[in-house]
Amino acid sequence: MLTFLKKDVVVLLRDRTELLVLLLMPIILTVILGFALNGMFAGGFTSFDMKVAVVDQNDRSAGMEQFTEEVSQLSMPDAGKNQLMKAAESADPSAMLTNLLEDEELGQVMEVEKMNETKAEQALGEGEVTALLKIPEDFTYLSLKSMLLEQGKGADLEVVEGKDSALMAGIFHDTIDRFVHTFNFETAVAKAADGKEMPGPASGGTGEGLGGTITVTEQEPITSIEYYSIGMAVMFAMYVASTIASKAYVENYQNVFARILLSGKHPLLYLSGKAISTSVLVFMQLVLLFSMGRFVLHAFADNSWRFWLGMLVISAVFSLCIGALGALLTAITVKAESNVVPGIFSGGIVSVLAMLGGSFFPVSGMPELFTNLGNWTPNGIMLNTTLQWAQGLGPSFITPLIVRLLLLTVLLIGLSLLIFSKRRAA
Repeated sequence: MLTFLKKDVVVLLRDRTELLVLLLMPIILTVILGFALNGMFAGGFTSFDMKVAVVDQNDRSAGMEQFTEEVSQLSMPDAGKNQLMKAAESADPSAMLTNLLEDEELGQVMEVEKMNETKAEQALGEGEVTALLKIPEDFTYLSLKSMLLEQGKGADLEVVEGKDSALMAGIFHDTIDRFVHTFNFETAVAKAADGKEMPGPASGGTGEGLGGTITVTEQEPITSIEYYSIGMAVMFAMYVASTIASKAYVENYQNVFARILLSGKHPLLYLSGKAISTSVLVFMQLVLLFSMGRFVLHAFADNSWRFWLGMLVISAVFSLCIGALGALLTAITVKAESNVVPGIFSGGIVSVLAMLGGSFFPVSGMPELFTNLGNWTPNGIMLNTTLQWAQGLGPSFITPLIVRLLLLTVLLIGLSLLIFSKRRAA
């Protein structure tokens, strides 16, 4: 077994071009993608040329007065009425919407200008604004009445999108839609908590809590360099499997495999040797790439030794899975006596798996079908496991993913043994 391992390592070291691709290309792509897409991970906004018009037909003061008058006529204790009025002041939807539209971060994305309805519709028709937001009359009163008194259907915000900038208008529509859903959700939570805490600007009316980055641990969100350090490493690990399979084709063509059989070695030793060689090479590749990412690109610089120990364990399991993949590709290549399979795998299938697994960009925004498929690719499982571990989630969170990797490993080994046995029978 060690002889096969030494042979494969020596053969790969002699192919300097292949070695440079497997080791240097991930670093180069990590730097390019990491810096090019830095804003997507840092939470910054891309500069858009977006201008929206707001037609505010609501009279906030009149709405509050009307709601106050209606509350004063309710047959309930004064303490209850005072509670409702305090809730109305802290959860005024009009004030929250104003704070959202005047937010500095949102101002980096879009310019908001208040107009009358006629001017706004004219500007929208001429393409001067991207979208139009209409705040209806009695918005404050109807919203508070529905939210606090559970009477009526509330008030609707109307967004009219321009035809010339559908993408930009869609972004604004999603922003308002998220505001509405967030407000309704927090209102429902407040009701479930017996009104102990209402949504909105509790102190000063700043509207904080409607946006920002939310994490489930105390860890800082990962950077783009850290993301692509993992994404590129797991993608190029699959190239090792195709490289080993292509070397197996050369050995079969040069009758190396036949000489191994004539020497009395069991055929499965050859296949298992390929699996172990692939696993060892992938593990060495990951250790080298993560080390370069840590010391050259300063990825995961603030993590402890416990994090890196976990990374070694995760990398070892992933290496076994890629080793099984290498055994499968080797079995197919030897059976077909053709180098087509490794070529197709490295030329197209790896790119597809990398896209589904999230090596190029996070797949959370893709259709559910693609996300589910990516969750069962070796690189996708490895990427999710490593990201969760980097975010400080404990072993209980990543264990199911590691088990999934092991199940995939067993499946790939079973298929390779089945194909290789058929080859021997033929």
